[in-house]
Amino acid sequence: MNSIGSSDKRMISRNEQLSSFLAEHIQAGDFPSAVYLVAQRGEAVFADALGQSVVTPYRIDTQLNTIYDLASLTKPLITGMLCARRIEVPDCQPGALCISLLRVNRNEH
Repeated sequence: MNSIGSSDKRMISRNEQLSSFLAEHIQAGDFPSAVYLVAQRGEAVFADALGQSVVTPYRIDTQLNTIYDLASLTKPLITGMLCARRIEVPDCQPGALCISLLRVNRNEH
């Protein structure tokens, strides 16, 4: 798949470096599938869907609109968010970062 159509009929290209990286890990058995979308200033720049979203009892190819069970994604989502936050605030300690994020979430509700 060289490009992916979006709802506004633009063609969004895949990022070969990112797709190759994910495909290597899928082939190594690290995870069965991956979907990504990279946006810049609110506009989609790259997107791709790789692997199979279902592997047993039969195989179903992953699509851009594949919905994943969030229970299986909690750790990587939180880890990614904490890493991004750590980049924004380099001198912040991880424990303090978690506590400050919890405070923000409580104040939003």
